[in-house]
Amino acid sequence: MASAFPEMRGLDPVLPMYAAYESAHWMIGAGVVANRVFHLTDVAQVIVMTLGVAAFIGANVLNRRSLLRAPVAAHTLFLLAACVLLAVQFLWLRPSMDGHLTLYWDAAAAGDHQAAAAHQSAFNALHTPASRLIGATGLAALATIACAGWALASDARRAREATR
Repeated sequence: MASAFPEMRGLDPVLPMYAAYESAHWMIGAGVVANRVFHLTDVAQVIVMTLGVAAFIGANVLNRRSLLRAPVAAHTLFLLAACVLLAVQFLWLRPSMDGHLTLYWDAAAAGDHQAAAAHQSAFNALHTPASRLIGATGLAALATIACAGWALASDARRAREATR
């Protein structure tokens, strides 16, 4: 998404809806595009998380794996971490960022430069926590996948040992 901003800046658009706003319109234009993409990735994250939870249930609960085994316990912890991080993103961060973004765009459309700047600043202040949260969620998801592989390898090893 970062590429949308320099590309839009290079285009230097004038957006009729924001005619009363004298600051750079490219920032709003790129933000509209980026926000739409982020909302689409939100849908993808929910789908992937749902599939991850379903796979966890199928692999561990239905197969009656002991949750005390190291790979299963790690899988459980990382899956819970990913779920909690995603919940924080959806219940706190996304609504807060969307609220500031909407107020920024509304103020810009009305030509209220002071309010637009305040809401843009509040939105921008959430970028660092958002980046860290997205990164942490991604790492937790990758760790969950790795732990699932670890559990499968452990199962295969245990099955081989049982047949000896």
